[in-house]
Amino acid sequence: RRPLTPRLAAIAAAVLTALPMADTGTGHGFLPIELAGSGRVPVAFACDKRARPLEQTRVNIENAKVTDRVEARLGDGLAPVQGERLGTVTIAGMGSPAIHRILRGKGDCDIRRFVLAPNDDAVALRQALFTLKLWLDDERIVEDDGRFYPVLVASERDPSGAQERWSPTRADLLLGAPLHHGGPNVRPWLQARATHLATRLGATAGRHRPAEGL
Repeated sequence: RRPLTPRLAAIAAAVLTALPMADTGTGHGFLPIELAGSGRVPVAFACDKRARPLEQTRVNIENAKVTDRVEARLGDGLAPVQGERLGTVTIAGMGSPAIHRILRGKGDCDIRRFVLAPNDDAVALRQALFTLKLWLDDERIVEDDGRFYPVLVASERDPSGAQERWSPTRADLLLGAPLHHGGPNVRPWLQARATHLATRLGATAGRHRPAEGL
């Protein structure tokens, strides 16, 4: 089996063990192959809406000798696992708006946990979780190949109301849970965010600066 990247390893660490899982937008299927191959989950569904990558996924499943534990399914979003009871659904490698669209289409899937790793800063995704009545259980910042990525863990809110309602502040939406519980990557991530925002502000100011001599 192929070693996981730091980002995929962080996602794998958040998956509930001993329960079926599905990886949406699986690409080549490395995450579900590793989880099922290592015995962390009994069965995994590798889902993608693109037929060509899924063909390579099937080849990778056969090469890893996990055809009895990993099933490749073609379809958009959570459509391939409608009606399934899953411990975890992982969604990575796409922007927050795309992940939000997938979450809205949950349908009648019974899913205990979502592990989400967007390609962007996740501000829109945190707001979407609140709107969709999903509970943000945890969030970590992962460094992978010189870039920082958020990994969010979310679940359905307790219908009994035993859980305190998550009412995010503006800081929560902009910076997420890492601002509160820390972690080894939080400081360099904040520095990278500050540099990025300063660059954007500088570019905006430049576009609106009056022409010299006017």
